[in-house]
Amino acid sequence: MSVAFVLDPASVDETVAYIEEMRVRILQAIREGMKTAMEGLADTTIEEFYAAGLHSRDGQTVENIEYSPKVTETAAVIRGTVAAERDITLGGRKAKHIGLWMEEGTHVPEVKGVLFGFTEPQGNKTLFSRGHKAFDMKPHPFLNPALAKYETTIGEIIEKAVEDAVAA
Repeated sequence: MSVAFVLDPASVDETVAYIEEMRVRILQAIREGMKTAMEGLADTTIEEFYAAGLHSRDGQTVENIEYSPKVTETAAVIRGTVAAERDITLGGRKAKHIGLWMEEGTHVPEVKGVLFGFTEPQGNKTLFSRGHKAFDMKPHPFLNPALAKYETTIGEIIEKAVEDAVAA
């Protein structure tokens, strides 16, 4: 006895098209879920910021966290990030490590002489800030505790987005 199977080329093409459509829908769901999850992580990070005893005198750090959720993608990875820095500049340089400094603490060495030069908006007068003594900033963890607190929720949000995409 022999059994023969014949595949209809049209059905193969339909199956391949369906699989590609699902791949696109699932990846889009992951992107959207990751964005939603990072927005929630930003809110949790702000809660942990205050819980760590930190405060934002001018609101800039909290605003940076609020506006920082970002989703980036390579061929292999869809990555979500939340950060405490955005476009902060200190002395004309971007302050890239504000969150890390607050999270882990840092030592700021003494600076003698002129630290920063400032010019009034009208350009009439130049003001200078003098140096400072060395100081240590003790750690105030808030980024890692926020991630630990929200990590399960991130997975649940993305999983739900994918389930909805598959069911649609």
